[in-house]
Amino acid sequence: MDVASLTSETLLRHLKNQEERVVAKEIDPRKLSIRMLLPGEGQRLAYPSAEDPDDARIWERWRGMVQDHCAELAELAVRLRDMGVDTEIEIQRIPMTPQFKLYVLNDSDMLFGPYEVIRRPITLKGVDGSRQGKPVAAFDVLGAGSTLSYHRWEDDEESHDSLFFASMRDWFRSNWECWADPQLRSEGTSDETP
Repeated sequence: MDVASLTSETLLRHLKNQEERVVAKEIDPRKLSIRMLLPGEGQRLAYPSAEDPDDARIWERWRGMVQDHCAELAELAVRLRDMGVDTEIEIQRIPMTPQFKLYVLNDSDMLFGPYEVIRRPITLKGVDGSRQGKPVAAFDVLGAGSTLSYHRWEDDEESHDSLFFASMRDWFRSNWECWADPQLRSEGTSDETP
């Protein structure tokens, strides 16, 4: 599976659900291979961000969230391996704010959804989970609740779905190959889970 995402939250949620199904012996996958593009952590993103350009707290909140999700993905990969699922999750960082989320499954099926930018107040939390001060006016996106459209590779390579599928697959591959620079990866975040 190839994935492009702002936070990996939706993917993580889905994989946790599938892990429960593996534990319950509802499914018996042999292999899970994921390549994921996430934004680099070295520079602020267009969103999520505070409306005040001098306020870095919303961006720092995003960074912490992504680091937590990547750590959870690494732990999930270990648990799946322990259950006999050959699991590999590679993560690369790219120097841009994603405009959409993309999931390409087995090079045949695709889910695609643009991020809708919204203004909303975001309440920051301390390390203990308590609220810290007033909510911050911010630009954010609807990620977990965004609408995804389904596309598939068809026998007719000139069909609308096949052309869109090929263009998005090629977009992913070009970014995966072009930005494979360790300088773009954040400190402490591996490009491959253990």
